[in-house]
Amino acid sequence: MRACLLLLLGLCCMSLQAAGPEADESAAPASTEESSWKEKFVDRQDGKFDASAFLASAYGFVPIGSIITDPAIGYGGALGLIFIQPNQDPTTHQTMRPNLTAVGGFATENGSWGGFSGHSGLWQGGRLKTLAGAFYTSLNLEYFGQGEALQDAPLEYNLLAWGTIVQADRKIGDSSFWSGLRYVFADATVEFDFGNIVPGLGPLDYGQRMSGLTPILIYDTRDNFFTPTRGTYAEGNLAVFSEALGGDADFQIATLTGMWYRPLGPKLAFGIRGDFSASFDDVPFYLRPYVQLRGIQSLQLQGENLAQAEVELRWQRWGRYSLVAFAGGGVVWNDLDNFENERSTATGGVGVRYLLARLFGLHMGIDIGFGPDDPILYIQFGSAWFRP
Repeated sequence: MRACLLLLLGLCCMSLQAAGPEADESAAPASTEESSWKEKFVDRQDGKFDASAFLASAYGFVPIGSIITDPAIGYGGALGLIFIQPNQDPTTHQTMRPNLTAVGGFATENGSWGGFSGHSGLWQGGRLKTLAGAFYTSLNLEYFGQGEALQDAPLEYNLLAWGTIVQADRKIGDSSFWSGLRYVFADATVEFDFGNIVPGLGPLDYGQRMSGLTPILIYDTRDNFFTPTRGTYAEGNLAVFSEALGGDADFQIATLTGMWYRPLGPKLAFGIRGDFSASFDDVPFYLRPYVQLRGIQSLQLQGENLAQAEVELRWQRWGRYSLVAFAGGGVVWNDLDNFENERSTATGGVGVRYLLARLFGLHMGIDIGFGPDDPILYIQFGSAWFRP
C-alpha cells in the first residue's frame, strides 16, 4: 500500500544530497528556509537524506504512496499518511517505540477501492499498548475454492465490507510477555458475478455480521519494531466470533506466529518467520486461512488450515542502501488430521531498502516476489513482517 510519494521522497533525497556537505563551497549561502529544511531532512552523520528530525517533530509524518500489483485486485495505487510521535522511557529516557496514526485509501483498475484509519499507541511508560482502527472497502476478487477444481478457472465476486477493531495489550510484570484482548466488528456482503449459487457455500457466506473477541499472548524481544535485526517475536491468539456477541454465526480461527532475527555480521541480518492457522465451524470463505508470502496472489491458496514459513537475508551493502533476498513455502489443507485437499507452493525474491529514519531504525524499499504465476511488486514500510 504505498509508492508515488516514495518516488517524491527519493527526488527530495537526491536534491538534498546535491546540496549537502560535498556541495560547491563557492555556492551562495543557504537561506534560513534552506537551513531549516536541511536540519529536518539531512543527517549530520553522513550528510544523506534522513527523515528522523521531521518525524520526531510535533507534525512529523511519512507520506505513503504505492503502486498495487497484486493480481487479486489488479493494478492500482494507494495514498496515505503515517504520523509518528516519539516516545521516551520516563525513567531511563531511552527511546521507545513511537505512537503511529495512519489514514489513507486505495483504488485499482478492476474497480476495487477502500479507505482506512488507525492509531497504535503506547501508554503508562510503555506498559500498555493500544490499537484502534476502522475501514470501508469494496473488493473485486477471485474465488479459487478449497480444492483443485477452481484453480484454473476462479469465480469472480465483489466483497463489500466495513468494520472496526480495538485492541489493548498489557505487559506482564518486567518480562517480555504481553497479554491482550482484541474486539472486531465487521459487516460483509458478497456478490458473485453469475449469482450467489456457488456449490459448497452457504447463505452466511454471501452476507453476515461478525462480532468477535480474541485473547492474545505475545512474547517480544525485538530491538526495533520497524526493521528488526535481533530478537524474537511470538504470538498466539484465538479469535472467537459468536452470535452471543452480536454476530450472525459462531466460528473460530486459531493462529500461531513466530519470528526470529539475528545479525550474521556487521552488515548482514537474518530473519525467519513461521505461521500456523486453523479455522473451525462456519468460517466465511473469505476469512479462511490463506498463504501470505511475497510472490503469490492473495487468497489464491486457501483452506481450513495453513502452515507457512519464510526466510530473509538483508545485506547493508552501500551506506544507507541494503539488498534483500527471501524465500518461502506454504501449504493449506482442509481436514486438520487427515490432510484433505492439500495444496502447496514455493516463493522467493529480491529487494532493496533505504534507511529513511536513523533515529527510528526505519527502512523503506521495494521487493519483487516470484511464485507460481507472474512476478509481484511490493513497497515495504519497515519490515515485510511488520508487527506494531
